[in-house]
Amino acid sequence: MKITLIGMTSCKLGGMEFANLGNYTIMEPLMRGLEKEIPESRIFTSIQMSEGFCKRYGIVCLRGKRFWSYAGETAIETLADIFRIGFWLVIKVLFRKDAGSLLKKSQLLSVVKSSDLVIDFSGDIFGDNARPSQFLEGCAEILFAKLLAKPVIMLAGSPGPFRSFWRKKLAKHVFNKVDLITNREPVSTDLLLDIGVEKEKIRTTACPAFLFEGKPKETGAEVLREEGVPLDGEKPLVGVILCGWNMPTPPFNKVPRKEEELSSFCRVITHLLGEKGCRVILMSHQNKIRQDGSMAKGTDHIILEQIYYLLKNKGWGNSLFILNGVYDAALSKAIIGNFNILISGRIHGAISGLSQCVPTSIIDYGHEPKAHKLKGFARLVGIEEYLCDPSEPEDMIEKVNRLMSKSDEVRTYLEKRIPEIKKRSMSNFELVKNFYNKA
Repeated sequence: MKITLIGMTSCKLGGMEFANLGNYTIMEPLMRGLEKEIPESRIFTSIQMSEGFCKRYGIVCLRGKRFWSYAGETAIETLADIFRIGFWLVIKVLFRKDAGSLLKKSQLLSVVKSSDLVIDFSGDIFGDNARPSQFLEGCAEILFAKLLAKPVIMLAGSPGPFRSFWRKKLAKHVFNKVDLITNREPVSTDLLLDIGVEKEKIRTTACPAFLFEGKPKETGAEVLREEGVPLDGEKPLVGVILCGWNMPTPPFNKVPRKEEELSSFCRVITHLLGEKGCRVILMSHQNKIRQDGSMAKGTDHIILEQIYYLLKNKGWGNSLFILNGVYDAALSKAIIGNFNILISGRIHGAISGLSQCVPTSIIDYGHEPKAHKLKGFARLVGIEEYLCDPSEPEDMIEKVNRLMSKSDEVRTYLEKRIPEIKKRSMSNFELVKNFYNKA
């Protein structure tokens, strides 16, 4: 069985694995899940994974700027593919011949044509989060697969919202062409039903990231010690993950931030340090990739450094720490496993905690386009009462206080709930297997 994996999550080489760590916590279990349920499959992908990753999982990566730039190169190739597949269809219908040589000139079309199944993995980008060119490319690739008579599954996504008229109409058309859609949280399912996607096509599952295996918790503890964080149990350890999306003003990657933009978060952190007597550890769940492919501090880390030095200069440095190292997804999860409480503005940072039964409060996005997935994940797990509004420091404080007061109860609840969520995560791959067997 030959599977082609496409999707708008594609970014330049190294980005999927080492920049936005949340992407990698999905991608690795996605590969393992397909490998487990369909062991005889061969996977080709346009998502730009490293040679090491491809070798590890036996996959073939289509290379080219077309698959991640969503700029001129992408538009030119896609327009060319429209003509190629158009002529191919005309020859097939009128002359009943398969002019496959036309499609071989396109890396994407030639691979899709020889595939048994096409899987789209676009995460939360298939909606208003995508640039217009990116959205059109994502739709075009799915429609190409359907014109080539290939079954298409949209796997483990959080599509939507679709506020503009043209996106809504195009999304409805594309989703109703797809054979199966698995959404990783229930809010996305509601959004698709609202725009008229057929209910029979949709299954609500859970994110593969719940299955991601980090390094051992003890390894994370060693990192914390090296970073100067005491692990004596004298004070509760509270991890805080923030990102540019939590800030009150766009763009998400703007740094440095004005002091007033950070005031809500500073208020919560000083409350934890002072009134709650905690040790607070600021950590990034996002890096940037240098030209040589190595990891470096990203914009999230710069925001956290601003908060750290701002509070340290005001006398809050004794129990406030910032992780200065640059860590990958597996080591980040090991670090998070040592926290008593986690407050996360990155959803897959939150999942790294929740999947280890760490009582977690999720911070919503602070500016448009808002991400409904945060509410969806919180609802799926059953912790929506701890979803915080970043523009309201008192709301964050009230919900964090409630989480801390019920931390034992929440941990016990998660110990029962997370195994159920992991089963739902695995159901993504079982659905793929069942779909293919029936087909």
